[in-house]
Amino acid sequence: MLGTGTLVLLAVGNAAWATSTVSYERKLATEPSGPAVSSAGEKEDHTHCTEPPTPRQQEAADKLAAYTKAGVAEYVDPSVAKAEGYRPSSPSWRPITHYLNPAYQRDSEVLDPDRPEALVYANTSKGTVLLGAMYLTPEPGVSGPQIGGCLTQWHAHSLQGRETPEMMHVWTADVPGGPFSELRPREFVSSLED
Repeated sequence: MLGTGTLVLLAVGNAAWATSTVSYERKLATEPSGPAVSSAGEKEDHTHCTEPPTPRQQEAADKLAAYTKAGVAEYVDPSVAKAEGYRPSSPSWRPITHYLNPAYQRDSEVLDPDRPEALVYANTSKGTVLLGAMYLTPEPGVSGPQIGGCLTQWHAHSLQGRETPEMMHVWTADVPGGPFSELRPREFVSSLED
């Protein structure tokens, strides 16, 4: 397993993070436990999947978004997240900070809205804003359940032949594109400043 909680597994894809100064990939390269190949390969964008969801997939995605929003509502204040075991895995002076809960990342539960593996916060001049949750598979090579078809795609990140577990963000804040969109952190945090 990769670093079980200390390894920063957090990014939202090359396109999204290209506009941010956050370098989770650099930390990943310094703390891995060994090379791994995910079933997702090196997918870092979601443009390959374009099929519209079936009614059942749409319903599953809608439920996941609603349950995630309800499940993370108590973590609007990062101090509550810290008390629950979440730890910042990137500096709070960056536009976006991910808080990882190592215990939740190591357990076998995936897509548990009451215990997401990570929380995502925006750091604004007006204070910290909870943006949503990030679900992680327990280790690289394990595929995340794509319950909503192309709406709920998982991805992994790779650097120097090492790969993160698969991850999926579910935005609970009102972000452009909806709860499963590929968010551009800097652009969105800038819009919160207005």
